[in-house]
Amino acid sequence: MIKENQRHVTVAGRLAKNSIFVFFARITDLLVALISTALIARYLNVTDFGNFAFVMAITIFLIPLTDFGFERILTREIAKDMKKADKYFGSAIIARVFLSMLIILVIYTLTLYFDWDRKVVKALYISTITQLITSMGMLAIGVFRAFEKMEYELFLNFILNIIYFITIICAIKFDFGFLSIFGARFLATFIYVFILAAVTVRKFIKPSLTFDFSLMKYLFKEALPLGIFAFLLTASFKVDVFVLNYFKGPDDVSLFEAAHRVIMQLQAIPTAIVISIFPYLSRLAGESGDTLSFAFNKFFKLMLIMSLPFSILLIFMSDIIISILYSETFSAASKSLSILSFTVLFLFLISLQSFALVSKGKQVLNTISAGGCFVLNLVLDIVLVPRYGFIGASYATLISYIVFFCFSFYFVSRIIGMPPIGEVLPKPLISTGVMAGFFFVLYKGNNGIIVRGVEGVLLLVIYIVMIFVLKTFKSDEISIAKRIFLRQKLDKGIET
Repeated sequence: MIKENQRHVTVAGRLAKNSIFVFFARITDLLVALISTALIARYLNVTDFGNFAFVMAITIFLIPLTDFGFERILTREIAKDMKKADKYFGSAIIARVFLSMLIILVIYTLTLYFDWDRKVVKALYISTITQLITSMGMLAIGVFRAFEKMEYELFLNFILNIIYFITIICAIKFDFGFLSIFGARFLATFIYVFILAAVTVRKFIKPSLTFDFSLMKYLFKEALPLGIFAFLLTASFKVDVFVLNYFKGPDDVSLFEAAHRVIMQLQAIPTAIVISIFPYLSRLAGESGDTLSFAFNKFFKLMLIMSLPFSILLIFMSDIIISILYSETFSAASKSLSILSFTVLFLFLISLQSFALVSKGKQVLNTISAGGCFVLNLVLDIVLVPRYGFIGASYATLISYIVFFCFSFYFVSRIIGMPPIGEVLPKPLISTGVMAGFFFVLYKGNNGIIVRGVEGVLLLVIYIVMIFVLKTFKSDEISIAKRIFLRQKLDKGIET
């Protein structure tokens, strides 16, 4: 065990550095997404925001068929064998161009079949092309991650968000209308991917754009489960929008999406962590099972501790969050946010478990989990939405995510090993209970924004204090943290 600790400490600095870069990239995404969504919601009325959410749902629903999980496979394969990086990169680009053409055909067919408003159709084309360009750029991001150079992702992501934020502000300030919201994203994405391509070719690798049938076949074979998984996962996230739009209309879509988008944006936090550790897990997966299990259990514990307080804070602050982001017009969405707050724990852990299974080459198991989640969510939506509207959709989503986690947890336990739930869970749960107790003492619905904000910070401080009072972290984990944050040498191991 000492030897394992020493080995993981030696890579801790690199993982911490990469985690910080990706974390700030995702946090930038989070802040810009929240602010831009708030601006868009305030600029559009409730009905048009529902149309905006509907267009985005269709685009996001279909895009996984283009993404197809190639960037994860690209990261994994380049991390294992960098000599073939140019061939993997080039083959992935060719495959993605082919799939993009298919997506355009699907969108064209949909617009012919459904009698959608003309502005919705135009917005759908702009949004689809934007997402296809983004998908091409994600291949370059996969290269950065394989070389563990996440600082490039942070820098270029910052450029994208700055340009997007400026274009959104201009579109709203000069009142360019509904379509300009989608045009702003298109312009920012085009500039971003152009710079991304230039940096990738100049600093890393130039893609070998030759048609290698055997390599293409291998990439499709490996990526297919991930592509289906991403499609089913997105379907699970967005099926509520389609069912709500069918049974209730754009107003209910607006109220559900206003809350659901807050939850989805919080995914930036676990995503930053798991993306940073994915190349590391991929290398460990080729070694002894105990090594991967040891690392996975440490990150499982971290995710668990990080995610628990978010649910309490979101419940406590739901009405304030909705009011600040979307205005009082969307006040009913706070009920949906309170319900969806309980999904945060499960989504954090699902992110880690999904990437861990991919590192072992068992991505098909993610597909099974996502498929079960999608079917259950769809059935529950059909049952609950006609009677309860967006509140019914919120409960359907919560139950579906819990089932998704259970499937994923079972597969991870079989493939990597059972995480020590009995050892890890009690202390964070007690800390959360104490935090919840103070929540009921402090909560008064008529408190102002500043008072509630101070109370929210106090609740978080109480949780953190309880985590340390209960000695939740072991001595070796604290030693690793100290070495990282104090920038001490990481190759001396842990003294015992």
